[in-house]
Amino acid sequence: MGSRFKIIRKKRKTAILGAFYSAKRNEVFYYSRPLARAHTGIFKRKESTINFDGTTQSLVPYSIGKEDSAFISQEFTRNTELAITSTKSLPTSLYLLQQGRIDLVAGTKEVGKYWLEYSTEVNLDKNKIEYLLPDLATHKLYLVISQSNYRAKEYLQKFNRGIDAIVENGSIADIMKKHNFSNEKITEYINFLKEN
Repeated sequence: MGSRFKIIRKKRKTAILGAFYSAKRNEVFYYSRPLARAHTGIFKRKESTINFDGTTQSLVPYSIGKEDSAFISQEFTRNTELAITSTKSLPTSLYLLQQGRIDLVAGTKEVGKYWLEYSTEVNLDKNKIEYLLPDLATHKLYLVISQSNYRAKEYLQKFNRGIDAIVENGSIADIMKKHNFSNEKITEYINFLKEN
């Protein structure tokens, strides 16, 4: 498990927001209701020609960078033919890609696009890298709390009730508007919360 998960297990933090579900994590964490959706897949240099058909098997000819603790998909994890280079972070993998030291980067689309826009860790040029469609996987994101926290269930119950309340009273839309979400994204997100 990544460093964020080690910190919570050692009780230095109460919760982690934005965790994917995994059977291994389920052994030590309690999960909130689903809060969002994230997409995992492949980044490439814009100038590169990559023959990607949406399957992990089509990635076998390429060298792939990936953050050490990142989960991409079950199919990706199980494919032992992939040439994967683990790095300490997604920005590091993207930098190696930008420099031509690897062919591709596997990671979370939303996180990768954020780092390409705002990276201070390494010097990334968002105009040189793009995300390939289709996604390899889509994951629901959760708030997780360690099962060793004696108040974990109480915290999650209060958190879930709070999400229900702001969806029901409409204040979630106001919050999202303050953070410059489009009306389309607000509607999409509220529908996601109502369905999950």
